[in-house]
Amino acid sequence: MGFSVGEGTVIMLFTRLQRSEGYLRADALVAVKKLLPDSAEGHLANVCSCADEIRRDSHWDWSTPLHFINTPAFKCNYEYCRDCHNSAGHENVCATAAIYNYTEQLKSFNEDSVLVSKYDVSEALMFLSHIMGDMHQ
Repeated sequence: MGFSVGEGTVIMLFTRLQRSEGYLRADALVAVKKLLPDSAEGHLANVCSCADEIRRDSHWDWSTPLHFINTPAFKCNYEYCRDCHNSAGHENVCATAAIYNYTEQLKSFNEDSVLVSKYDVSEALMFLSHIMGDMHQ
């Protein structure tokens, strides 16, 4: 059974994201805006759905398990070692691992290293923002 988010929910989440930018320190807001693609028009909320949009492209199939955590039926707790894996059993492939991974990538960001970074920190910001939203649904 699939889960569908209604248009009202999307508008509510978008509005909350726009408001949340006001909670960032000035230097953090400047860094976020520098990492955003032009299509974001300066607002993180404008790109938070990109991780769902690109999933339709088979090139991004690997990212599907990053959108959720699967706990076994009748288990009321989450155990990272037990629950963070994809359908093929590969470990560390779930929303929790993605949050850690993308946070670490963003922590490595500084303006001088953006061109030589081994990470796509813009992608990391967009995925992290999206996955945090997934976790709140």
